[in-house]
Amino acid sequence: SLCHLAWGQVVARSSGREQVVFGTVLFGRMHGGAGGDRTMGLFINTLPLRLDLDGTATEASVLTTHARLAELLAHEQASLALAQ
Repeated sequence: SLCHLAWGQVVARSSGREQVVFGTVLFGRMHGGAGGDRTMGLFINTLPLRLDLDGTATEASVLTTHARLAELLAHEQASLALAQ
């Protein structure tokens, strides 16, 4: 969560925006479906993460980032069309 927040700060400062969206990689093994545990290879997906970097305190920002990352786990098997 801290690394995602730090990257969000880099993106925000280099773009001059307080709200940024960038992709984060999820390994889809947790919800790979029936037989997913016996399948070889990677289950990876990139989903968008939106962060609001509006001067909120660091601790609150880390907790918010962590919560948003946790919410993405429910969508780790989402198709590219759905993510777009």
